[in-house]
Amino acid sequence: KIAEAAVSRGLAGTVWPGRFEILSEKPLIVLDGAHNPAGVKMLVETWRAFLAARYGWSAHETDSRARLVFGSVADKDISEMAQLLRPLAREVSLVRLANERGAEPALLAPSFAGLPCACYESVSAVWRDLAAAHPETVTLVTGSLFLVGEMLARRQGNAEECQLNERLEKLTATR
Repeated sequence: KIAEAAVSRGLAGTVWPGRFEILSEKPLIVLDGAHNPAGVKMLVETWRAFLAARYGWSAHETDSRARLVFGSVADKDISEMAQLLRPLAREVSLVRLANERGAEPALLAPSFAGLPCACYESVSAVWRDLAAAHPETVTLVTGSLFLVGEMLARRQGNAEECQLNERLEKLTATR
């Protein structure tokens, strides 16, 4: 029995780190923790609408524009996520997660066949490339909440924090 206006105000004021979060304006870097096909499908729709609103690009112009940074845990439907994301990308940076369940970057590459792919052994390595990107570069970082968490930790200069999820996951599994 919550008033509709109160629900609207609450949603309007909600901040959800890692959900379509703008990490940088120039170059544009957007983080989104989409980690399954349903989440990625919504992300693709949001990405296209965002670029259309921000730059006035048509639906066709939003495709093949992004540098996609992708990392995932191995037990996800990576192939379907990649199929949904592939049209957005002009190139793909595949990154190893600090999580032991992380998929091997080289094994992710076939899911992005036809696109230039670079493999990174850590978020730190891809972070250096993102920081050096041309100011007009448009980058979408997605595939895992672990990846987004690591990126946010790097932004805050807290590299140790990115290991937190790994430790918590092991602790939870033993209980």
